[in-house]
Amino acid sequence: MLGKYKLSIILLLILILLTVGTFLQANDLSEVLSALSEMSLLWLALGILSVLLFVIMEGVMIWYLLRSFQKGIGLCQCISWSFVGFFVSGITPSATGGQPMQIYYMKRAGIQVSASMPVLMILAVLYKLVMVGIGIGICLFWSTGIAASFGDYLWLFYLGLGLNSFVVVLLTVIMIRPNYAEKIVLKVQRLLTVTRILKVSPERQTRWLSAIAEYQQVINFFRGHKATLFSAALMTLIQRSLPFLLTWIIYRGLGLSGIGILSLMALQAAVTLSVDLLPLPGSMGISELVFSAVFAAVFSEKLLPAALCISRGISFYLIMIVSAAVFAWVHFSKSKVQSKEHRNFLV
Repeated sequence: MLGKYKLSIILLLILILLTVGTFLQANDLSEVLSALSEMSLLWLALGILSVLLFVIMEGVMIWYLLRSFQKGIGLCQCISWSFVGFFVSGITPSATGGQPMQIYYMKRAGIQVSASMPVLMILAVLYKLVMVGIGIGICLFWSTGIAASFGDYLWLFYLGLGLNSFVVVLLTVIMIRPNYAEKIVLKVQRLLTVTRILKVSPERQTRWLSAIAEYQQVINFFRGHKATLFSAALMTLIQRSLPFLLTWIIYRGLGLSGIGILSLMALQAAVTLSVDLLPLPGSMGISELVFSAVFAAVFSEKLLPAALCISRGISFYLIMIVSAAVFAWVHFSKSKVQSKEHRNFLV
């Protein structure tokens, strides 16, 4: 199943090598290691916990939304799908591969695409909505501070805010007007048959339209359960705040003080927003560049490389390793033989 992502994996590995090479060339390794040794193990453990909880909470929200209309969904299983999404998102440009892979494994576990797709779409909208809300809040209440911290990279912040706002509007329109999905599916099918990629098949069209009808039913269900959506929004806000907390944890763990937790969380949120949708696997390279520029005034020249290593090491590399292990467990824990319905969905 990961065969289609081979090029993305290769690109990620190349970017890792280039990023590590650039980092080692720009910094004295012995000084970096010396600074790393100053990090408190207790604070380091708290940092790891915060990022793990970030991924786990997405699984909790998947479980919370799915169980609203489909019983018998296991919490641990939903958490494993969250790690699958994190891993595949990390190896694909703009994190585009995570949700399709989650849908695939949810389908293999017996959850219809018409149920999994709207649930994941709701989570995507809430996730982006929280990001946009934080970005707008920063613009309204801390524009001077963010401009001073970002300097020449301020345009990246506004680009990220604009792209995320566009995605929120697009996904919201699709959710509010699910009949658009039917028009899109029919046009795609017509294009595929005209170009002879697919054969003309009334049965396929019936299956697709049936899936869309079920999708609309799920969307309508959540429209009538606004309290469920509100609870999911609150959980998303908490979940989204956890990785922003990591920079403050590193700051304190390196023995620093003087800058408040909200200021550091706002800076990290702005950095994340800036690189979130850029077409690079794992935002590799650009994340390190923006972090170094924005937090240069927060960490001393001696501690900045160490802070960067800890931040990216925990929030990306460590979680990628954990997610890869969970992905392997999900992939091989059950038979890879798909149901006839699943196999023939696009035939």
